[in-house]
Amino acid sequence: MYLLGKYFCIFIISLFYSQAYAGCVLPVPDGDGPIPSHANVKGHIVSIKNNIVTVRSNMTKNKVSVIVPEDLTLYSALGGSSEAKGTRGLLVGQKAWVWFVGCKRDRKTIPEAAYFQIFSSAPNDQP
Repeated sequence: MYLLGKYFCIFIISLFYSQAYAGCVLPVPDGDGPIPSHANVKGHIVSIKNNIVTVRSNMTKNKVSVIVPEDLTLYSALGGSSEAKGTRGLLVGQKAWVWFVGCKRDRKTIPEAAYFQIFSSAPNDQP
């Protein structure tokens, strides 16, 4: 019994550390795949200039600028990709969740989006 408890504790500790230090996990369209990392910014788009989109964070109310690569596919919250790539199809005022490359932000540079999820104005397409 003691041996079983010891192995169970080791298993729980290993599981905790593997989850706590897991790498960046981007969402998979249509919800398949592992649980994604938390989005780096969740908010509303306040400006779009060339390939830089600025989102006002719902949590901090700060503005966060993000580089959106021209070939980045935009995904809708209800699943699937939109027809647009890059900043085409984005609208000021639109709700968006953004994951940065590596899920990390270097405060010295503008982060690049690795995954960009948008929400329509439909009531059933809201977080």
